[in-house]
Amino acid sequence: MVGCGDGVLAVRCGQVSLTYAELGSRSDRLARFLVGCGVGPERLVAVALPRSVDLVVVLLAVLKAGGAYVPVDPGFPAERVRFMVEDAGPVLVVASGDVAGRLPSLDVPVVVLDDPETAREVDERPGTALTDEDRLAPPHPSHPAYVMCTSGSTGHPKGVVVSHQSLLNTVAWAVDTLGTRALSHVMMSASASFDVSAFELFAPLASGGCVEIVDDAVALVGRLPHRPETSLVSGVPSALVQVAKAIGPRDFPGVVVCAGEALSGPAARAIGDALPAAGCSTPTARRRPRSTRRPGGTTPRPMAPHRSVGRSPVCGCICSSSRPA
Repeated sequence: MVGCGDGVLAVRCGQVSLTYAELGSRSDRLARFLVGCGVGPERLVAVALPRSVDLVVVLLAVLKAGGAYVPVDPGFPAERVRFMVEDAGPVLVVASGDVAGRLPSLDVPVVVLDDPETAREVDERPGTALTDEDRLAPPHPSHPAYVMCTSGSTGHPKGVVVSHQSLLNTVAWAVDTLGTRALSHVMMSASASFDVSAFELFAPLASGGCVEIVDDAVALVGRLPHRPETSLVSGVPSALVQVAKAIGPRDFPGVVVCAGEALSGPAARAIGDALPAAGCSTPTARRRPRSTRRPGGTTPRPMAPHRSVGRSPVCGCICSSSRPA
């Protein structure tokens, strides 16, 4: 997360928003609280929160503490939640009060984020950036940043571990390939349980942009005409085609990232026809879809790349890079 002016907007969800200064201090306080709960490098935290600015605060706090988060969708069936938590073995679960009441019985401590006593303890911590001396141990680029669980369509869900270095590589690729203008106002439409959410969240925060959380890609039909500043949306092509046909080129963002399923020719044309005219060689031409390939090839795999970006590897940790996390 870059250092921005006090009033620069970092994240918005509905009518609730946080500036970079507010997001930084809140996540720093929570990170210190989590360290006191035993969170640190190579230790996991299951996060069961609805889509909200609090979700962003918690994910950042876990990374700042040096730990790794395991997103658990509050809408998952109880048995799936129980299996995921037992399989991952987190040191604790962070949930909101309404979600905590619906969780199955777990052999893991549950921190209720909006509990008055928890809120008081968090607020008592300093809202300053953590150093290695504040953490249980110094983080390493190879340490886990998050664990994504597969759908379990072929059996039980399986956890895929993504390291801090891989996450940083993804962020570096996004900033280098798309640029800060494209990342200035990104719609976060993916669930935190899907790997693309890491791109939607951390890439704009690393470049001084704003993240706006919406329910899903189709919800953009009602949102984009009222958000002309939106610079980028991502989603599965089938959903983005519906959005493109519904709102047309005037309100469609300039950059679209397709992921999660194959991009067919008809889908590419439908999305391309909705892109606003910009950056073209002639005044009347429409910008066609630009194909960007993430490092790591085209076979299905986690969003975070596992090879170098550019001429040299991008190495570091989200919680201990040269800029504050």
